Amino acid sequence: MSIKKQIKQMVGNKKGFDYGISVFGLLVGAIEFPNHLSNAEVAGLAFAVSFSEELSKPICEVSLCAKNEKPLISAFEIFKSWVDQYDGEALELIFVFLEDGGYLLGIIAEPYRFKHRSLGFDRFTEPIFFSPVWVKPFPQRSEFTERFRDYSSSLVSPFFFTGSTYTNQTTPTDLDPRSLRPLPEKLKILKFSAIFIEEKDAEPGTSGFLVLATSKRSPKEPVKA
Repeated sequence: MSIKKQIKQMVGNKKGFDYGISVFGLLVGAIEFPNHLSNAEVAGLAFAVSFSEELSKPICEVSLCAKNEKPLISAFEIFKSWVDQYDGEALELIFVFLEDGGYLLGIIAEPYRFKHRSLGFDRFTEPIFFSPVWVKPFPQRSEFTERFRDYSSSLVSPFFFTGSTYTNQTTPTDLDPRSLRPLPEKLKILKFSAIFIEEKDAEPGTSGFLVLATSKRSPKEPVKA
């Protein structure tokens, strides 16, 4: 057998350098945003209708309601940097509906767009992804959460994702929509999809399973997705 055929047999279809050795790389996403959202003390979600200049029509708006404005702005500045490099789907919103009637909200960088933002058109690197996920549990689902799920099941379902802060509240359960102060308009993110999944359908390897596993693990226990 010729040397050329021997090398081809050893290397196969793998791409890389130096006789077919693959180039591996570790892609690390922004690790600060979960801490920012934790420090913001997110208490709930608010739903509204807002006019989109880009689409020339009113659309749904989903807002993270938090106590502390500064860390909330820091988190959305990170999200906006992802969006500005790609599109609104660079940020994934995952709703896991729990069997006890509550739900989990997870936020994570969308893997495909994360890879493209980091590597561009590089097709020779085989990346290993590391991107944190932020998870917030809610003990019950409101009518508006259910309606948002129905709305998101449509073929085209644009919505704004943004944040707001509340003031003069004794407890988060006493939130008054009239007291909410929205974040700057420039931090609004136009999205066209959100992921909804039932707890029983969250299979390993999916973003829903990752959100569910993150919510259940101990602080020192790794997540195996």
